[in-house]
Amino acid sequence: DLRHTHASWLRDAGVPVEVVQRSLGHADLATTMRYVHVADHKLQEALRLLPSMTPSLSLVVPFRSKKSSA
Repeated sequence: DLRHTHASWLRDAGVPVEVVQRSLGHADLATTMRYVHVADHKLQEALRLLPSMTPSLSLVVPFRSKKSSA
C-alpha cells in the first residue's frame, strides 16, 4: 500500500512522526504508527549506537548465571 511506503519513507528521511501524521490526515497518532515501518538498515544503525551510550565498559556489571546446587 502506498500509504505505508509514504509514511515509512518520510520517517526514514528523519521527518518527525507528527508531520507524517498530518501528511496522512490522521487525527490519532496510533493510526499513523500502524503505517510507519522501520527499515532493517535503520534498525541496524540505531543498534550500532548502543555501545557509544555506555560511558565506560568498566562500569558494566557482568552477568553471572546461578549455579545449580545439585
